[in-house]
Amino acid sequence: MNGTIAEKTDGVGEMNIAGMVPSPFAEPSRCPRMSDLLLWSRDRKFGLSLNETILLEGLKECTDSGSEETGGILVGYYTPAHDCAVVTALGGPPEDSIRGPRLFERGTKGIQRWISRLWREQRHFYLGEWHYHPGGTPVPSPDDREQMQKLSKDRNLKCPEPILLIIGGNPRGAWIAKAYVFPVDKEYVALTDDGNFMQSKWPSMQPVMTTRSQKSPHPHKSGLRNKGNKMKIQDKIKKAKPQKEHALFVKEARAKLGLTQFEFAEALSVSWETVAKWEQGGRNPGAPTRMLIEMIVNLKS
Repeated sequence: MNGTIAEKTDGVGEMNIAGMVPSPFAEPSRCPRMSDLLLWSRDRKFGLSLNETILLEGLKECTDSGSEETGGILVGYYTPAHDCAVVTALGGPPEDSIRGPRLFERGTKGIQRWISRLWREQRHFYLGEWHYHPGGTPVPSPDDREQMQKLSKDRNLKCPEPILLIIGGNPRGAWIAKAYVFPVDKEYVALTDDGNFMQSKWPSMQPVMTTRSQKSPHPHKSGLRNKGNKMKIQDKIKKAKPQKEHALFVKEARAKLGLTQFEFAEALSVSWETVAKWEQGGRNPGAPTRMLIEMIVNLKS
């Protein structure tokens, strides 16, 4: 991810811009239904929005990259409240980028020309970077963090809070996207799906018990009513079972990694309270978080 978009190019060549036609190339049996991506920080001060088309473009770039890392820049605008970055264009790797299975250094060729054109035509501008970690987790490496801090201080970019979007896993199967904001001279901030993206909607239900003192307002229908209540209770108990399964999954994963709840929470960019609620069955981790946990465990083993 070396270089900045403000550096001049030699005028030769153009950036490899992701402009593919959206297509359902992911395996439907393993990948949740596609939808827009909306991420927020816990305090709701930072947000990121990508529509389905842009997301598909990024996944197509990841698929074409195979086992090598890839990436590019994000372009768009901020909402009137200046709290959410809306990505309208995703650039692929410039021709002079350096790529490998565990290496990606973004080049600069053609980027300035593309950015200038988007500014003239749409008044859209640089928002940050995006990376692909093939078979890995969407967590910024030390090199990523160092480079993003440099970009936040680059006066030519005029972007003191650049965003880093990372796609990890397998774009044709189980994949996950996470984003981070790097305010200048501050700790980076993780953006979470907030239950809006690739989220399993497990119902959070507790069995509702009735007592014999509760009488039906229609005595002649009481037999049918009691039978119906019993069936509803059984259904709710069955639907509550996934909560216990999620709790056991989180506990076993943390035990395999040998981490405390605090360390586990930090690795997933969530709060300690969230991990505790998962393990107590009070809340369930979403599908993206489950995939991230599985990836971390698999890399550890």
